[in-house]
Amino acid sequence: MTTVAGAHDVINDPSQIWAQDDQTIDAGTLTLNSIKSEDDAPCTGITFDPLVLPPGIQPSDDPILQVRSYRTF
Repeated sequence: MTTVAGAHDVINDPSQIWAQDDQTIDAGTLTLNSIKSEDDAPCTGITFDPLVLPPGIQPSDDPILQVRSYRTF
């Protein structure tokens, strides 16, 4: 399930709670068909970097993403 930000939702401050009546979308089912080694990859089994994104996906202006990312920009 994905929640769509409403007009008054703050998208760059994770401490703010979004409205309870925001639109939600059933985005489907994620199916993994293959795996890739973590060797020489941007993430490893002990890290989660929210800024390792696939082509076509851009991060929000939420500053917590930069803090959680192990990379420096």
